[in-house]
Amino acid sequence: MLLLEANRVVPVPRLVEAAWDGCPPTSAPHQIRKAVAELRQRIPGGAEMILTDGPGYRAAVGEDHLDLSQYRSRLRRARKAAEEGQRGAAADELRAAMELWRGPVMAGFGGSVIDAASAALEEQHLAAAEQLFSLQLASGEAGLIVGELRVLVNQHPLRETLRGQLMLALYRTGRQAEALEEYGRVRHLLAEELGIDPGATLTDLYEKILRQSPELGPPEPLREPAVLPSGPVASPAEAGAPAFPPPPPGPSAAQPPAPSASEPTALLPPRAMPPAPPQPTAPGPALPSSPSTLPYALPDFSGRAAELEWIRQTALDQDGGWAHIIAIDGMGGSGKTALAVQAAHQLAPYWPDSQLFVDMRGFTPGQEPLSPAAALDALLASAGVPSEELPDDPAARTVLWRSITARRRLLIVLDNAATAEQVMPLIPASPNCLTIVTSRPRLVDLDGARWLTLDVLTDGDARELLGRTLGEECFDREPEACAQLIGLCGGLPLAIRISAARLRNRSHWTIQRLVDRLCDETRRLDELNSTGRSVAVVLRMSYQAMDEDRRTAFRLLGLHPGRNIDPADAGALFDCRPDDAEEILEHLLDAHLLEQHEPGWYRMHDLVRSFCRGLLGTRQAEEEENQAVRRLLDHYLLTAENACDTLFPKRPRFPEFLPEGWSLHPDFATADEALRWLDRQRDNLLSAVDLAVERELLLHAAYLPRALGFHSHIRNYPHDLQETNRAAVAAARSLRQPVLLRISLTNLAMGQWRLGLYEESAAHLREALEVARAGDRLGEAVCMSRLGQVYNSLGEFGAALELLTGSAELQHELGQVREEAVSLGLLGSVNARLGRYRESADAAARSLALYREIGEISNSIVSLSTLSLALLGLRQPQTALERLDEALELCDRLDKPANTALILSYYADAHVMLGRPEEALVYIERATELAANETTARRATVENAAGRVLRALGRFSEARTRHRRALELSSGIAFRYETAQALHGLADTDKELGDAESSEDCRRRADELFTAMGVPLDARALA
Repeated sequence: MLLLEANRVVPVPRLVEAAWDGCPPTSAPHQIRKAVAELRQRIPGGAEMILTDGPGYRAAVGEDHLDLSQYRSRLRRARKAAEEGQRGAAADELRAAMELWRGPVMAGFGGSVIDAASAALEEQHLAAAEQLFSLQLASGEAGLIVGELRVLVNQHPLRETLRGQLMLALYRTGRQAEALEEYGRVRHLLAEELGIDPGATLTDLYEKILRQSPELGPPEPLREPAVLPSGPVASPAEAGAPAFPPPPPGPSAAQPPAPSASEPTALLPPRAMPPAPPQPTAPGPALPSSPSTLPYALPDFSGRAAELEWIRQTALDQDGGWAHIIAIDGMGGSGKTALAVQAAHQLAPYWPDSQLFVDMRGFTPGQEPLSPAAALDALLASAGVPSEELPDDPAARTVLWRSITARRRLLIVLDNAATAEQVMPLIPASPNCLTIVTSRPRLVDLDGARWLTLDVLTDGDARELLGRTLGEECFDREPEACAQLIGLCGGLPLAIRISAARLRNRSHWTIQRLVDRLCDETRRLDELNSTGRSVAVVLRMSYQAMDEDRRTAFRLLGLHPGRNIDPADAGALFDCRPDDAEEILEHLLDAHLLEQHEPGWYRMHDLVRSFCRGLLGTRQAEEEENQAVRRLLDHYLLTAENACDTLFPKRPRFPEFLPEGWSLHPDFATADEALRWLDRQRDNLLSAVDLAVERELLLHAAYLPRALGFHSHIRNYPHDLQETNRAAVAAARSLRQPVLLRISLTNLAMGQWRLGLYEESAAHLREALEVARAGDRLGEAVCMSRLGQVYNSLGEFGAALELLTGSAELQHELGQVREEAVSLGLLGSVNARLGRYRESADAAARSLALYREIGEISNSIVSLSTLSLALLGLRQPQTALERLDEALELCDRLDKPANTALILSYYADAHVMLGRPEEALVYIERATELAANETTARRATVENAAGRVLRALGRFSEARTRHRRALELSSGIAFRYETAQALHGLADTDKELGDAESSEDCRRRADELFTAMGVPLDARALA
């Protein structure tokens, strides 16, 4: 990357983007700097070649040492020679440049940034080649370049400029037939690949070759200087060598294009339509001209610009003509009919003979779906066939319909279809007709259709619809209420229109009043009902269209407490295998009762969820629903247990609290896979605890939060867990289960510790310890360890040492390897703060060895960081950096921003100790970014480290700001050690800034805290 932009500064963020292609680890900037340092060592003269320059690095390379620089220089000289009329010199320079070319940069293995640079160089190379061929054609060298042109044409078969130059070179060497064959090849290729014809310039050349135009003869001796273009793409060729524009992109109707603010929603033709087919002379009924039965287009139709554009492209551009069938599917109330009618009105000029509309009544309340025979009669009548001329035989009517559609250009809208079988007999066979079908489920058996699945409105389109139906002034009066209303309607056009109608009919209502009524989920669908239109009725029709088994499955999905569901979750609810559950979910997806925003995960629209939950709670289904909830919670409990066992090997297990049976999710092969599952299911698991409490399934409510606590150890979300952990404690008390109560109290306490609520945490741990001492020795050892951890944060180091030493000994006796490692790691932390660095390093190393023995990753990071801190205390910064490198690699595996922030702050301290404060600044800035959303304690630690770096740089005013911030954060949670560090830093900065009184006060307060904690004088300054 540095050589691609030689002698220019490449910022570190761009190097990160190039190296990781959009998915960098948190330590990416550090790894870039590490790689640069290694390159400087390995490359002879690397330190002089790769220079640190401002925000990044610069490769100082002379032109003679880099082929790319020579290549670009040759092209510049060629351009200058051409501008001065020296065409021979220009050609020589271009030839020399071509000889330097060795193929694409990185050959497609460099990621998107390198690939983009490679593509630019490839385009530059082709442009230069085309320029050289133009000069050679103008110099009468056609015979010399045919071979080279064939090679490039084979490599770039769609590049019309090269193809034209080859055709001209062949023609001028007496090979007219081959030149014409080249045109035939490119015409066939463009039609096959892009559905387009060759450009006008290439076609003109073909016609001139065909008639042997004198214009294409060998060039006269050149009298006027040629001017070589300055742009990267070749210009028209000299002396009759034509230039051709790049082929236009082929039409694509796979997905609707993104709407543009500058694009109108009107359907404008991309090209003139083909002439009407010749009228057949076969006899038939006399038909009126241009009948149209389309409903009126809504004057307040809003949004859907992308969808309208997709319909336009599909209708007019497919295969150079227009589409045969367009099928629009979507959930009830999503605006399918309105979109189809709007599009039909705008497309009507291109199908001028008739525009016909039939409501197939597939999902019309109180009516049976229209039969194909009845729909055919309606179409024939709409087309103007008198009833007395209709044949009695149904087959004869079908023949008549085929005859009419064969000799007329018709646009037909078959709205609200139920099945493919209902509409297939009605679709014209003639390619001169366009049929638009709308349906709720996707009619997968409708062969030949081009599909458009209609989603709910975007926020912008929903706002536009509300403004056009209610009046734009509503956003001025109640902007927040309008935003809430759109959100409660879930972007569903029908819901927005009903809401607007209700507000128009109740002029004394404010928008906020309707919002308040809609906020009650049990009443929401009742509120979305106005003058014969109802969201609930629309959804009920989709529900009733399914068979009984699928209706039951849909109803049971309403029991799921979260927003997203996967096949294993659904299998638990349905009491079936995940594969079978997925088939049911896919059917509900086709019926638009579910949504899917990523493969393998399903969700309900909010209004569909409200409808679904309204189906629950009948007395007949009570037992079935209770069993489904229990199966789901069993599934979550067992799978979460398996995931945590994989992530945290050798952790204490409690099989007596697990339900019988097995998880529907397959076992986790790796820790990464287990972590991904917990990450993805976190919100569902939190909601599952609430569901367990609601259903009085106390064992699930008490034990499931344990898995969440382990997950929070990596992902750090203590705020979300507070109420969940309190619910677990309450459930355990109700069960009168002491071990479960001890576990729940410990989880609650550790969540509070992460929030900086140290005194509350200690109180709950003391209660847990008292419960454990009734006979739970493992629990006693765990509680001692966790209480020692809290005392460490409170600065009560003597009590912490006693508890942690006892805990480590008891865990060793019980053979609890992982818990022994936890206690040893905490002992290392306490000893480091007390200045006992050798004892700290020994405890941390023993802890690390135990974690590696059992394959634990997460806590290995903690032990490595503690070991690094001890090494810094022993004034071994280089060794500390080696351990920090190991820790950072593990952080990248687990994506732990909090730990990464701490490790980077230790990097900064190490570089300050090594006399490299400028490098330390880079690390501490990144640490500050990562710590911004982490715990108060972590932010205080990083802020103090930032103050130390800034002091080392002599930026004392900024250092004082950072230490003051650390003081505010740490004192707010009684984090006495970092409070003392902040005061110590402020004493130094105030002294440098000339505020002696404040310096002395801060020094006194810091010394008092350090003395109370037992921290000796020589351990109070970290760097």
